[in-house]
Amino acid sequence: MARPLLRVVPRQAAAETNAPTRAAPSSPALDDAQLLAALHSGDEHAASELHDRLRPRVDATIRSLVGPGHSEHEDLAQQSFIEVVLSLDRYRGECSLETWAATIAARTVFKYLRRRTTERRIFRETREEEPVESTSPASLRRQVMARNIAGRVRRHLEGIDPAKAEAFLLHDVCGFDAREVAGIAGISEAAAHARIARGRRELHEKLAADPELRDALVDMEVEP
Repeated sequence: MARPLLRVVPRQAAAETNAPTRAAPSSPALDDAQLLAALHSGDEHAASELHDRLRPRVDATIRSLVGPGHSEHEDLAQQSFIEVVLSLDRYRGECSLETWAATIAARTVFKYLRRRTTERRIFRETREEEPVESTSPASLRRQVMARNIAGRVRRHLEGIDPAKAEAFLLHDVCGFDAREVAGIAGISEAAAHARIARGRRELHEKLAADPELRDALVDMEVEP
């Protein structure tokens, strides 16, 4: 029998589309297994709970990879939830639903970046076009220095093989473990460990060989 169609929407949106205005009785939060069982039965309340539970982790993952305020954030989040729903049958409970959704969101972002051949965009995008907010010359100086440091780090990341840089970012910046990195990249866990280590080593070597960056970091530390 075909599974009933699910619409994964926030609770507020779901409430606005229902004619009855009676309040739903409060109930304890479902655990992952109970929530999945409710989803498989076509329970729309469970679909809304799935969205509400996973959306913060999905949003955080997208922001980590493409930066805050990205123009495609909502589209990436929507596509991530489409992939979540389509992948429900493949979830085996080996990690929490939140971690599983974060993995899918990261995979969605990297597919988006590859499809547009803009992997390096996450390293090049800076916030230099935004106005500098400062109340004093010292604060202005620190902001300019911080942007200069961030720009130099991004340029060094551009010089690393994209696969190694991707693994490094997922592990050291976004907090995915090696098994999750392997799943996102479609490689073995051993290969993920190798990419993470090599990406980290190459970046550290490039940073250590940049005297201007080293001086800028020292200046930041001694600034009042």
